[in-house]
Amino acid sequence: MKRLLSIFFTLTFIFSLLSGCTNTNNDKNKMPDKTIETVETMTEMIEEMVYPELKIEIVPYENDENRFYERITNYVFIPDNKVLGNWESFAWFRSYDELVVDLESDIVICREENNYNESTLEEFINNFLNNPDIGMYWNNISFYEDGTIISDFSAPLVNIGNSMWNQTIWTKGYIINPYYPDTLSSYTIKNIGGEDYLFVKWSDGVTLYGEVYFVFKKDPNIKYLDLYADIKWKNLRNYDLSGLKNIILSIDFDEKTIFPPKDKMPNDSRFQPEYMLEAGKNPGLGVRSIHEQGITGKGVNVAIIDKAIIIDHPEYNGKIIEYTNLSTNISSIHGPGVASLLVGENIGTAPGAKVYYYGRAEKYIDGKSDAESYADVLDMIVEKNKTLPDGEKIRVVSISSAPTPSNTAILWVNGEKYLDSVKQAQETGILVLDCSDENGIIDVCGYNFDKPDDITLCTPGYLNGMWRDDISENLRAPVWYRTIAEVLNEGDFLYAYDGQGGLSWAIPYATGVLAMGWQVKPELTADEIVQILFDTAYVGKDGNKYIYPTAFIEYLKNN
Repeated sequence: MKRLLSIFFTLTFIFSLLSGCTNTNNDKNKMPDKTIETVETMTEMIEEMVYPELKIEIVPYENDENRFYERITNYVFIPDNKVLGNWESFAWFRSYDELVVDLESDIVICREENNYNESTLEEFINNFLNNPDIGMYWNNISFYEDGTIISDFSAPLVNIGNSMWNQTIWTKGYIINPYYPDTLSSYTIKNIGGEDYLFVKWSDGVTLYGEVYFVFKKDPNIKYLDLYADIKWKNLRNYDLSGLKNIILSIDFDEKTIFPPKDKMPNDSRFQPEYMLEAGKNPGLGVRSIHEQGITGKGVNVAIIDKAIIIDHPEYNGKIIEYTNLSTNISSIHGPGVASLLVGENIGTAPGAKVYYYGRAEKYIDGKSDAESYADVLDMIVEKNKTLPDGEKIRVVSISSAPTPSNTAILWVNGEKYLDSVKQAQETGILVLDCSDENGIIDVCGYNFDKPDDITLCTPGYLNGMWRDDISENLRAPVWYRTIAEVLNEGDFLYAYDGQGGLSWAIPYATGVLAMGWQVKPELTADEIVQILFDTAYVGKDGNKYIYPTAFIEYLKNN
C-alpha cells in the first residue's frame, strides 16, 4: 500500500506539472525541452524508488564447499510484460565443461571428442527440433501479472515437485519459491528465428555437475490440468475447466487458489470451489447425525503426534489443551489437516474431544528419518498419563505416519525402538493408531461425493500412490472429497479441499470415531472397543470392511 501511495502522489505531481505546461503553452507539442527532461528524470526516479536493485546473497551449503545457493534478501515484485503468459516445454540441457552456452553473446561451444565447435544459439536450438527423443519433464510454466506462477510436471525431477512449486512467485529475471529459499532460479528471454524462447537456469545449488537449463517456447494455450493435481495457492484464471468435472473433483485446492470465471467452470453448482469446500467439511457416513445426539467425543482425551501446528485455527481453537512443540518449525500443512479431521468443529469426527498435541522433532541420521522422535513422544505420553486422574487419561494416540522397519517409502532408522514404545504404551492401556504394517489396523476408502452418508457407495482407494482394490484385513475409513484446515502463517486461517487423501487422513478419522465410542462406553478397554469397531463394520460387496460410525454407536448405546 505504501508503494502504491508513493506512485500515486508522484504521478499526480508529474501530471500536474504536465497540465501546467499545457496551460502555459496551450499546446502539448510545444512543451519546453527542459520540462521533458524533468518528466523523464522524475520517471526514472519513480522506477528507482519502486523497484530497487535486487540484492542476491550467496549462502554455502553446510559441509559442502562445492555447493551453494542464492536468495533475494530484499524481495520486491518487478513487472516484466515480456514474460507474461504461458510457455510450453521445448528442451532442457546441462551447461558444463563440454557444453558452454553463453546467453549474452548467443554463442554455444561444444566439445566433440578433442575438438571444440562453436555455433550460434539459433543453430543450437534448431538441433533440438531434430531430436524427438529428449524427455520433457517440466511441461509448461505460466507467468501472471500479480507475480504468481503455475507450473506443470509430468514426472518428478530432483528436488522439484508440484507441492514444492505451489507457492512459486516471480519478479523480473527470477523465479522464487518463498518457502524454499534455495530455489532461486533466473530466466532469460531470447528471440531466435522470430520466436521467443524462455531459458530458465534451474538452481537448487550449484554443483560440480554444471548448470541445468530448461527451455520453453511461448504458447498462448494452456493445454491441460492433470487428475489429482495439487493447485493450492495457484492462479488458474486462464484455464478453461468447463468440461473437466471428474478432474475438478480429484484436485487439491485451497482458498488461495484463483479459479477461472464461472463461464470457464462446469455449469453445475456442485463443481464450484465454494460448494466443494463446504461439502467436504462433512465427515460423512452419518457422523453428523451422531453429533446431533450429543455424542461428539466429549470428555475423552486423545493425543496427536505430528508436525508442528499453529493452535488457534477456528476449527480446533481451544480444543488443544496442551501443546508441546519439539520441532524448530512453527506450522505445517499436515498437522492442521490431521487435527481438523479429528476434532475440527465442522470437519472432525470428534469435535467434543480434547487433544494433547505433540509437534515431533524431525531428526535424521545419515539422510534417513529417525523414528526415535516418535518413540520419545510416546514415552512422554505414557509418563503424562501417570499424572492424569482417572477419567482424564489419554485413551488413543493418532500417528499419521509409519516410522517402522517395514516402511520402504521412507527409510527409517530406530524403527524397532518405535515399536517398543508402541508396545509399552499399549501395555498401559493406550491405543496407538498409525499407518504401519506392524501395528496398523486402518486402511483407506472414498465415499460418494453426492451421497457421503451412504456407506454402500464407499469404494477402496489409493494407498502409497497405488490403487488398492484388494481385500484388506484392516478397516477402511474415508479420505477423499474432504476439506481440512490449513494454516502456515499466524492469523492466515484457510481451508483446503483434498480430492484424494491418503492414509494420513484415515487415522484421525478413525481416532475420532473411537473417541465418540468412549464417550458412550468409557469403561471399555482399547482392545474391547477396537473389536466392536470391527464387529460393526459394513462389509461391502467387494469383501472389504468399512468403518460404520452409526452402527458402532448404536451397538454401544444398546449393549
